[in-house]
Amino acid sequence: MILCDYHCTDCGADFEAMVESPAPDFEACPSCSEPADWAPSPIHGRVKLGEVTRGPVDRAPPGAMDTRLLGEGMPMSEWKAGRDKWRTEERRKILKEQLA
Repeated sequence: MILCDYHCTDCGADFEAMVESPAPDFEACPSCSEPADWAPSPIHGRVKLGEVTRGPVDRAPPGAMDTRLLGEGMPMSEWKAGRDKWRTEERRKILKEQLA
């Protein structure tokens, strides 16, 4: 059950009704018993138009791979080969640090 807003065009009444999901397009008006139209509520956000600014890009956590190249059309096999090469280099760095 969900709570929905309805508006009756015959008598002008606005009311809420508890209905099954998904909301039906019409519900009987409690004032005049005519079918009232479903009136979806507007979404109210916390950000107003014109106030959005792009912030800095967060750094990826250690060990995370950038997948933007895949989105730009790079074949998966090439990306996986680059990932494997990067992982091998990272393992060598760790081993050098541990042996030093």
